[in-house]
Amino acid sequence: MKKCVETGMPRNALRSNVRCAKIPILLFVLMVCILFFGCGCSNLVDVSSGALSFRKADANELSVVSWNLQTFFDAVDTGTEYEEFTGKKSKWTEAKYKERLERLCAFMKDINADIYCFMEVENTAVVQDIANTLQVGVSGMSWRYVCFARESGSSLGCAVFSRYKPESLTVHSLNCKAAVPLKAFSGYSAGEELSQPSMRPLMELRFSFGNTNSDDGDTRYGRRLALFVAHWKSKSGSAKESEVWRNCQEAVLSGRIEQALADGYSVAACGDFNRELSEFLYSRTEGCIDLRGNFNTVTVRSPWFSSSAQGSYCYQNVWNRIDHFFFAGDIACVSFAVHEEDDFVTASGLPNEYDVWTGEGYSDHLPLICRVRL
Repeated sequence: MKKCVETGMPRNALRSNVRCAKIPILLFVLMVCILFFGCGCSNLVDVSSGALSFRKADANELSVVSWNLQTFFDAVDTGTEYEEFTGKKSKWTEAKYKERLERLCAFMKDINADIYCFMEVENTAVVQDIANTLQVGVSGMSWRYVCFARESGSSLGCAVFSRYKPESLTVHSLNCKAAVPLKAFSGYSAGEELSQPSMRPLMELRFSFGNTNSDDGDTRYGRRLALFVAHWKSKSGSAKESEVWRNCQEAVLSGRIEQALADGYSVAACGDFNRELSEFLYSRTEGCIDLRGNFNTVTVRSPWFSSSAQGSYCYQNVWNRIDHFFFAGDIACVSFAVHEEDDFVTASGLPNEYDVWTGEGYSDHLPLICRVRL
C-alpha cells in the first residue's frame, strides 16, 4: 500500500499548529509479505524545495543515526496506543506531544546527520509532524525523503529521514499462515508448535550515488548502498519463545544482505535488534559476527567490538548492547558513538527515558551515531 499525504490538512488543533506548510510526502505502509519475500515500493517524493546547510566531510562519507524513540505516539487516540497514552487516567496531552516533537527535531538539527533511522514511531501522521516541525524557522528542509513502514494492526513502526533519494524501498515481513512446528528449534520438544506474534518489518532502502541526488550534489560516482532498518521481537514474555522469532528475523536479514552484496551494493544495517552482541554467532573474522540464514551465514562487521561504550540501553541497572550497526562489502565505519550528552542521560548516567506523567526525558534507548565511508 502506498499513501501520499497532504500535510496541510489538520486532524486537530495541534496538527494545525505543527504543520507549517503544505508539503506532499509519500509514505510507505507495510504490505503483508510471504516469508522471506519483499514487497517493492518506488516513486519516492521530494518533501521540500529548500535545503539546510550541513556539516561537510569527506565527499565519500555519510552520517547515519539509529535510535529507538520509545513509544513515539501522537495525541490522537486510534485504539492501538499503549495503556499509558490513552484513557481518562492518562497524562498524555497534545501539549506534551508537541514538546516531544520539538525536542526530537532539535536533536536532529543539532546532530545534522545525513540519514535518520527511527524505531517506535506510531504512524504516518507522526512522520508528517516531524517533517513539518523540522522546517520551522528555516527556509527549507534538508531531509527531503521520508519512508515509513509498519505491520498492519500494530502500534508502532519504523521511519527513515534522508537527504538522499533512495532508488527503491522494499519491505520484508514474516507471514507464517499456520503455527510453526518447533522440533527443529533448540530447547523445544518434538510436536510443539508456536503461533506467530505481531512483528515489525525489515526495511530495505537502496541508494545509487553519483546522479546528483543530494541537496548540494554528490561525488560518490558508481557507489551503491543498501540500508536495512530493523526492529526485532522484544524479549518480553517468554525469552525462549521470542528467541525463535528473532532467529527468523535474523534469517530474513541474512538473506537480504546476501542478495544485496550479490547485486553489487555495500551494506549497512541498523536498528534495535533486542539481542546482545554476545548472543550472536561470533565469526572467525575478528570484529565480526555471522548472521545465520536459511542455508548460509553472512559475515558482517560490528563497531561494538572496538567501542568502549557500555551500551545504548540499560535494563535493571545492567547495560545492554542491543542496538546495532552492521556493515558488509565495500564500506568502512569511520566513527561510531553512543550519544550520551546533555539531557539524554540522567545524573547517574542512565538513559533519560521518556516519562508520560511529567513530559520529560527522551527515550530509554540512547542514539547511535555512525559515519561511514563508501
